This record gives sequence, structure tokens and C-alpha cells, in this order.
Amino acid sequence: MLGETAQLNACRFLLNEIIKDYPQAIKERAEPTKQTLTAAVSALTSLIQCLDAGAGTIAELCREGLLQVLQHPSFVVQIHAARALKALVLAVPQQLLPSVTICMNSVSRELNLLNTQRQSPKRCIGYAHGLSAVLSASSRHPLYGSVDVYARVLEQATNLLKSSSSSDLRISGCQLQVAWVMIGGLMSLGPNFIKIHLPQLMLLWKNALPKPLPNESTSKRSVFELSYLAHVLETALGSIEAFLTSNQRLLTLDTSRRLSAMLEHTVAFLQGLPQKKTTDDPTNRLMSSMQLQDYEVTVRRRVFRCFSLLLTRSSHGAIESASHSMMLPLAVASFSSTDYAAPNSLSASIASSSGSFESIWETADNHGFGVSSLVCRLAIWDPASRDQARHWTSRSDDEAVVNDVSVTPVIGAAEYDPAACYIDPDVDSDSLPVIADTETVNAAIAVFGLSLPLQTPKVQESVLEQVSASLSSSSLQKDPARKAAVTVNIALALYLALRVTTGDTGSTKGSLQSAQAEKVLQDILHVLIKDPDHSVRLLAADALGRLCSSSGSALTTNEVTQLIEMIVSNREPHVRAGCALALACIHTRLGGMAAGYHMKNIVGILMSLAADSHPLVHFWALEALGRVAESAGLNFSAYMTSTLGMLSQLYVSDSHNSENATLASSNMSLDLSVSAAIAHGVDALINVLGPGLQDMTKARDMLLTLVSLFDVDTDVETLLASLRCMEHLSVYAPGHLQTDDYVRRLQGDIDSDSAELSHAAVSGMFSLMRRDAPEIIRIAKPGLEERLWEYLNAQPDTPAVRNIFLNWLQQTGSSDPTEWIARCNTVLTKSKSRVEQPKTALPKNTPAPDVVDEEVAGFAVSEGAAKEDDSQTPTSTQELMRWQVRLFAMELLFTLIATISREAAIREDTSGEAALQYKLADIVRIAFSASTASVASLRIVGLRIVEQILKMFGRTPDPDFAEAMLLEQYQAQISSALTPAFAADSSPELAAEAVDVCATFISTGIVTDIERMGRILKLLVSALESFSKDSETANIGDLRALSSNAQVMVRMAVFSAWAELQVASVEQKYLEVVVKPHIAQLVPLWLSSLREYARLRFEPDISAAIGPPGPNDDLDSVYAALNRQTLLAFYQDSWLSLVDAIASLVDENSEFVFDALDNKNTVIKAEGINGVSRRKSAGINYHEEPVAFFFVLFGLAFESLAVRTAEDDVVTSQRNMDILQALKKILRPSVSGKAIYQDVVFSECMELLDRMVLTESLGVQAIIVEIARNLCITHPSSRQS
Repeated sequence: MLGETAQLNACRFLLNEIIKDYPQAIKERAEPTKQTLTAAVSALTSLIQCLDAGAGTIAELCREGLLQVLQHPSFVVQIHAARALKALVLAVPQQLLPSVTICMNSVSRELNLLNTQRQSPKRCIGYAHGLSAVLSASSRHPLYGSVDVYARVLEQATNLLKSSSSSDLRISGCQLQVAWVMIGGLMSLGPNFIKIHLPQLMLLWKNALPKPLPNESTSKRSVFELSYLAHVLETALGSIEAFLTSNQRLLTLDTSRRLSAMLEHTVAFLQGLPQKKTTDDPTNRLMSSMQLQDYEVTVRRRVFRCFSLLLTRSSHGAIESASHSMMLPLAVASFSSTDYAAPNSLSASIASSSGSFESIWETADNHGFGVSSLVCRLAIWDPASRDQARHWTSRSDDEAVVNDVSVTPVIGAAEYDPAACYIDPDVDSDSLPVIADTETVNAAIAVFGLSLPLQTPKVQESVLEQVSASLSSSSLQKDPARKAAVTVNIALALYLALRVTTGDTGSTKGSLQSAQAEKVLQDILHVLIKDPDHSVRLLAADALGRLCSSSGSALTTNEVTQLIEMIVSNREPHVRAGCALALACIHTRLGGMAAGYHMKNIVGILMSLAADSHPLVHFWALEALGRVAESAGLNFSAYMTSTLGMLSQLYVSDSHNSENATLASSNMSLDLSVSAAIAHGVDALINVLGPGLQDMTKARDMLLTLVSLFDVDTDVETLLASLRCMEHLSVYAPGHLQTDDYVRRLQGDIDSDSAELSHAAVSGMFSLMRRDAPEIIRIAKPGLEERLWEYLNAQPDTPAVRNIFLNWLQQTGSSDPTEWIARCNTVLTKSKSRVEQPKTALPKNTPAPDVVDEEVAGFAVSEGAAKEDDSQTPTSTQELMRWQVRLFAMELLFTLIATISREAAIREDTSGEAALQYKLADIVRIAFSASTASVASLRIVGLRIVEQILKMFGRTPDPDFAEAMLLEQYQAQISSALTPAFAADSSPELAAEAVDVCATFISTGIVTDIERMGRILKLLVSALESFSKDSETANIGDLRALSSNAQVMVRMAVFSAWAELQVASVEQKYLEVVVKPHIAQLVPLWLSSLREYARLRFEPDISAAIGPPGPNDDLDSVYAALNRQTLLAFYQDSWLSLVDAIASLVDENSEFVFDALDNKNTVIKAEGINGVSRRKSAGINYHEEPVAFFFVLFGLAFESLAVRTAEDDVVTSQRNMDILQALKKILRPSVSGKAIYQDVVFSECMELLDRMVLTESLGVQAIIVEIARNLCITHPSSRQS
């Protein structure tokens, strides 16, 4: 609803008017209440997530305000502030190190005050959660992190764990909580960081989760001491959960078993706790708001969460059976016990009485009598993975969200599980943690479902008997509310267990190993399938289908027979509905010939039930029939005609019209759209026939008639199903569809008030435009393109709209680039009105200056830029489209130029290249405008476009002035576009991209006079001087304080830039004056970079054997594995340029390069041309031994040629040619000696070249022939002859 500017203004209001008023600084401004602060911080978090990188302009303001709020005494406010800080760092990574540093210093300060009168444990815990939340975001932005800071945080946490034993219990509890929270925050750094410290962490966890003392000792402890022990267990388990979430690769057999043993110890501790877990004396409480029973629940929640993660992430057999035997009974008791801790609520007590209870979903005490929160209407969350499975009746629009909340007994909130702020990878408001009691139930269900199929037959039988006894317990009959909750929990648990037996969870696949266990399970599911609750029936039906799938044909035949008999004998609508759905699930899960054996009976009974007058029965019968048709595919063809005829009759039947629903129908039945179920059945039939529709005239006409009737329905669900039908018809029978009417209908639905209908219409439009975008645009009413951009502006992450434009570009970009350039320019400058205004300021287009003089051009550009900036600055009446949409438009332009560039590389004088040349002024202006944007991503793409233009037209003469280069007139704009990239507010990615552009600009020959290269050349020289030294303070321009990873990125960009200049100097002789003075400095830097790349690329990971760092160790070396993947990307982008540069120097026979290749540090006197000595030998320089760096160069080139990449064929071919050209120069005797002729090396090399000769292009083949010729000439045998 709010535009980008309005969102920024809302953020400023929240910060300046509410958040910054805490703590109170001005007497006249009252301090906001905790409720106000919580709401303000939560709203700020959502706004930051919407703005993403666009929040950069207010990032410091946000950070300052949130860090102040972290010290609030309310735990709720602290957790919301920590989440907001994490969202800020994810959006604006430049705030990572400042936030971590401030939080870490604040934690240290507060810890030092704990033993004084100014102690504030709450403030200390608040800063710790803020620190861990920010740390958990650091793995997403490795360029902005610091291993030094990570190591200091871990050292501080471990020291705290070791020293806490000497403190008072309350202070010790605070210290331990802070330490484990900090360690939990570090876990997201992943295996490459954690594995170095894993032995130390295992020891710390073992000390925190010891083997429990005998029961006598536990009973002698006070409630206060037991609360302290439980608190320590819970915080330590939180860090283990974080470890299991982010470090699956470290879960070896030994690690899994040791962690499993620790969880066993925790369960034993829980079992030893006294029955009375409450105390009225506040002095006997560790925290005033927490009783011992509260601590017990939080520990149990964490144990179940950890054990379920172990089950899903460990290898099969890693967990001992003893752990399962302790966990399973506790899990069953947690979600199905009749004895449960209900909240002391009068409304809950009233609701639980038999006379007043209506539905478990209408309770509003945030407890729901212990029901799982993973079921909401017909939407089910998998208890293990937490992936959601939505039935098609589940809506996702705003009204539906409100309705779902009204029927959800338990609502989530961030403060219910503080560990979620550093365990969850994203700050997701749609999956907030629920209260500890409910999450314990959820996690217990996960443990049960994952563990039961892995047990022995006797254990399975006993556990299922326990579940059956709980479900039929007499005490539950007196408590209908608890019975409803237990029923839902058991249905969900069995649903997960049977998913494990069919291998659909990603965890170890299990099985039911005895007929008795199958019989007990079948009996339980028969009870559940008759339950009045629609969610329970849905779960039970799916579980029955999976049971039949995993248990064989005998059980399946018996089950189908029993379900049909149940339908015939039982007249209860919900029973018949449940049985109908179960039959469909059985057919779906069986599939193939096994399902075909039962199809006749199933289809027959379902068609009979579909004609039933009760809405509940015929809705689920129609739903089941659609599922059977979908799963049967072509096997359903025999029933096609009868089913289609029946659906047609039912659609016009009064008994199946919601307006004429019978009095016997329930409210739930009225929520289910029968016409939508019929439409889904029709869609299933369309998919059954597929392309065969084109030959089946009668069926096709009937289907088209039905779909046209659905189009005029007013029910949203029916209209959604109708759109799906139309989309499939457009795929299978496009010639028989009225395309004009369909396109205009989609246009109308895109403007629908229903978000779901609008999204479905966009998806349908994508399917049409994927085939022929220009034709669809021609057919559509005017304004379709503008509406699609507006839709993308409202929802920037919509993939369907992005794919529409990408496919459209792919189809027409090469043939009509002028239109696409205009389209991108329109989107970048388009302003949308925010309120009605008397006049609208339109963006002004500044034409490129027609002057050649650089200084005058610079003034003209500056003036034009200022005017353009003024016009584009959002005022009170207009604003540009969101930065994400403008970035997408820039990416489209980049893709367009790249496509035309690839075509130009294959064919000469293409129309696309001519069109780009004609529109060059517009492209340069677009790229220049992007360079001044507030979002770094826009600036980076702008520079990439500049680089594309330089490479395409850098050596193209001006058609009007043959003696001048075409791009010479744009020199001032290009220089101005580069300047902001080296400002203090830039980013390492932007600086690295700008360095590449600088090198391309100098090497293309637009300016050949060294004096006129000015700032660009000076910047490259100063960057070389700065990054050639091993210094932590290396900088480029005004960009300073780079992290170690960012320094490597920029350093490799600088070295690669100079390498490109060296390669270009072979043809562009004016560059010799630029490059040669620095060759003595550059060659060792290039070689050391290549050696480092080879080490990262090929050497085994050494970090695992190093162990924890010592006081004098180099942290970058110790944590090399942490940065390995990050750094490899930088080296992979640059290594070929470095090899080419060295090869070009070898080609020049430069004396210095041979000494550097031999790793000699001798000083060479300046001789010859430009201070570089050359070898005077006229013949071939034969060496017996290769130079020191030969195998580094040869190995990198060989490996790159041998490994296939996912790049475009044209790009791959050009890259291979570049590598082979370099290899040709490296394989000279002066470099390789006799090493290349060693048997293994020579045979591998020849096999590779032989394969490439057979598969590559003529250009590659020509170079290979030259390499083979040279190898023959320099072969030792030829020298002997």
C-alpha cells in the first residue's frame, strides 16, 4: 500500500517519535510504554524488510535507535529489537560490524557490572540476544564480517562459561545464558567455522548436560536450585539446536551419538523432578516470572526439538535405541496425555464442560487445551520440516488471514522462543514461535513421527497401544475439549509417521514391521476418519493412503472393502465424507497397476456419493473424484464420458447449489464451494485428456462450455479453478480457444480486488506470452504492459511478472532493441502519483552534449545530472518506481546488450549492434543515472552496462569524425559515473566493479594520451600501491575499513585490471608507458595470487587439523575454510587475466618474468625498453627443469579446460580459446622444461587436447594444432636429431 518514500517516512516517524524516546532524554517527552515500543519496533522490522537495500539511507538512524531499545527491561521489547537489528543487517550489511562491535562491548560492560550495585541482568541478556541475532546474519554477507570479531565473541563466551561457577546462582544463571546465546549466534557461520572448535564445544556441552545424579540427591535440592539447573540445560540446548540447524555436515556417527547421550541425560533429569513444581515465595524463584514447571516445559521443548533435528540430519543408525526408548514414551505423553497443565482460565474451564463445548478452534486462550499449532483449517505444517501443505480451499488473501486467526487457538509471537531470532535464517513474521507448551507438543509429535517407524516391532506395538489407550481413555470423555485436542495431535503424529514409512520426509525411511502394529494403526485411523473435525479427517485419510502404500495388497484390498461397507452402512455425513477422501488417498498413494485394480469400485462409489444431497458428502466426494482422475491419468479415460456428464448435471442441479443448501448442512459445509470442487474435477479431466483434446470434439466442446459457465460465477474459488482450466486448455488445445477473449479476461482479472485471482491471472498471462509475446500484446487491450509494471511495483518479488518480461526480451530483444531501450528508460524515469495534485513534475531527459571538449562536456553533464536528479527526486506528489523494479529494468537492459554482444561475436554487422550504436546516448545516460542511485545494486548494474558499452564500442570510430573514437564524446559521463564508486559510502562489490571498468576504459584506446587519463589512471596506481602491501588498512579512493574478505575481492580486481592492461599493451602500444614501470611490482603479485588460488582450489582443507587458534596465530589462516568458498569466487573471476598477462610477458621474452617464475628475488637493472630487460637469445631457450611456478599455471589451465561449466556455449568457447592461447605460451621449454613430456603429464594433456579437437569449434582447433606443432618442435627427441 505504501510507496517507497512513504515507507521511509514511516520508518523515520517510528524512530524519531517513539523509539528514540527510550530512554527518556527530554522531560517534556514521556517514555513510551513497552506495548507501544513493541508495536513500533515490530512495524519498523516489517518496513525494513519491505525496503530491503532501500533502507540504506536511514540505516544508521535505525541502528542507533534499536541499540538503545535493547537495554529495555522488558524481555518482549528486547527480542523484537533483536529481530529488527537482524532485519536491518540483512538489508544493509554495512551495519554488520558496527552493530556487532557495539553489542559486544555493551555485553562486556554489563557483565562487569553484574557483581556491583549497578547490576542489570535483563539489560545484559538484551544485548546478548541483539549480538547473537546480528551474528546469525553474518553468514549471508561474508564480505562484511570479520573472523577476528567472531573469534573474540567465542573466546568471551567460553571464558564466561568457565568463570560462572564462582558467582552467585542468579548472576551465574545470567552469565551462562549470555554465553550460550552468544555461542548459538555463532552457529550460523556453518561447519567451516565450527569444526575447529567442535571438540571444545562438545566438552562444554557435556559439562552443561551431565549424567543426572541419583533420585535421592535430586529430591534434596530446593526448587530454586532445580530451577537454576533447568535454566542452564535449556540455554545450552538452545545452542545445540542452533548447531544442528546449521552444521549438518559435522554430524558424524560419533558426534551424533554423543549428542544423543546428552539428550538422554536431560530426559533423565526431567523424570527426576519433583511432582510439586510451584512456589509462592518469590525468593525461591530464579526469575520472578518463571516457576520450576515453566523451566521444565522449556527444557522439554528444547530436548524434543534437538532430537527431531538429530533424527532428520544424522545418518541411519547414528542414534542408539536407548535414546529412542527414552524419548518415545515421553513424546507420546506430551501430546496425548489426559493429565496436562491447562491455564488457569475461567473461560477455558467453562469451554471444557460437555454442555458448552463446540469446537477446539473457537477457543481463544492461546493454549487450546494442548492442541498442536501446526493445523489450521485445511492447511497442515509438517511437524519435522515445518513445510506447509495447503488444500486448494485455503485462501491467502488479507481477509482469509484474519479469518484464520479467528479459528486459531494459539497465536505466535517473537518472545515465546528467543532462540528463534538467531536459529531461524530469516526474520519471518509468518512463522513466529508459539508458547512453550504448544511448541513442546509440536516437537513431541515430530519426535514420535520420525522415531516410530525406526523401532523394533514390539516397541511399535506397545507405543501404538499407548496411543490407542489415550484416544479411548474414559477421562477424555469427561473433557471434550482435551479430547478434541488429543485427537488432532494423534492424527498429525500418525500422518508424519506414515510419511516416514513412504520416504517423503527426507529423513531415514522406516517401516511398520509387524501385522499387529498395522492392525492397531488401522483401528486408530478408522476412529479418526469418522471424526467430525475436517482437519482430523484430512490427516487420517492421507495416513490411510500411505499405510496401504507401505503395507501391501492384502491390507489394501481389505481396507477398500471396509471403507465401502462403512459408506453403505453409516449415514453420518462426516463419516461418508471421510471415507470418500480416504478412498481417493489410497488410490493416489498406490498408483499404477495396484491402483487400477481398485479403480472401478472406487470411482463407482465416489460418483454415487457425489450425487448425495448433503453438501459435506458431495463436496468431499467431488474432491476425491478429482484426485482419483489426477492420479490415474490416461487410465481414467474409460470413465471420462460418464464423469464429465455427471459433473455437468451436478453443476446445474439445485441440490448442489450453495444458495439452496439443506437445513441439515453445518456451517462448515457452507464454507466449502461445491461449484469450485466441480471446476477442479473438470480441470483434472482436462489434464487426463491432455493433447488428445484436439481430436475429441464432443468432450472438448462440453469442457469449453463448462469452463465458460465457471467464468461468470461470483465465487472466487470457482474463478481460480476456472483460470487453471483455461491455462491448461491454452496448452493442450490452443487452436480451439478464443485467445482474444481469454487474454482480455486475464487483463480484467489482473485488476481484480482479489489478490489470489490477480496472481493466477498473471500466471496465466505468463503461460501465453511464453509462446508468442508480441502476438499477445497485439491482441490485448492497451495498457497491459503498464499494468504489469505497476503489478511488479506493488509486489516486486513476483516471479511470474519478471518471467513475462524475460521471455518477451528473449523473443524480441535482438530484433527490436530500440523499443527495449526505450522501455527500460521509461521504467527508470517513470513517476507514479501518490496523491492528487494540480501538476506533475515529469523527469527531464538530458541529451548527451554535442561537444568534444572534455571540460565543457563535464560541465554539461554535471548540469544535466543535477537537473535529472531534481526531476527524479520524489516530492510530495510523485515518486519513482521501487528500486527493485528499476533494478530489474536495468538487468533487462544488461541482458539485452549481452545478447546482442554474443550475436555480434558470431556474425558481423548485426542490426542489433547498429541499433545499440544509434541509441548509445540513451544507454550512457541510463547507466550514468544509475551510478548516483542510493542502492548499491543499481550502481553496480549501471557500471556493468558501461563496461559492456566500452567492450562493444570502445574501438569503434565515430561515423561523423573518423579520426575520433565513438565513445570519446562520452568520456566525461563515464568518468563521472565511476567517481561515486570510490566514495566513503560505497561498497566493496561496487569498488571492484568500478576497477574493472577503469581498466576497460584505459585499454580500449578511447584516450591514448596518458595525461588525459587523469583520475582514472591515478586511482589504479594508488590502488596498486595500497593493495601490494600486506596491510589491514588497504584502501581504494575514500573507501576504507574493508574486511579481510572485501580486501581480497578489491585486491584481485586491482591485480586483474593491471593484468588486462598488460595483455592489451601487446596491441595498444601506448599502454606500455602505463604498464611497464609497474611490471617489476606486478609479476610477483600475480604469481602469488595464482599460487593462493591453486591452494584454495586444490589443496585439502587444513583447518580441520589445526584446532582452536592460539594467542599468536593468524586468524585468517586458522579460519581459511570459513572464507574458502567466498574467496574462490574472487579468484575464479580473475585468474585467467593473470595467466594471460604472465603469458604475454613470456611471449615478450622478458627477463624479469622468468626470474619471477623461478621464484628468484634478484633485482634487475633497468635495461632495454621502459626498464624491462629482455633475453637476447635468438633461438629456443631450453631448460631441463620447469620454472618454480610452471605446475601452478599448467594445473589451473588444465583443470579449467577439463571441467565443464554451466555457462553459455559462446562464452565457454571464448574462455577455452583464451586459456589455450595462454597455455601455448606456457608450454615453451623456457617455462615448462621437460616436465610436460613426463609420461603421465604428457598423456593426460594429449587426451584432453584430443577430446577438445573432436568437440570444439574451428578457432579452438586451430590453437590446439599450434600447441601440438610447438610440442613437436621442442620435443627432446627433435633436439637430439
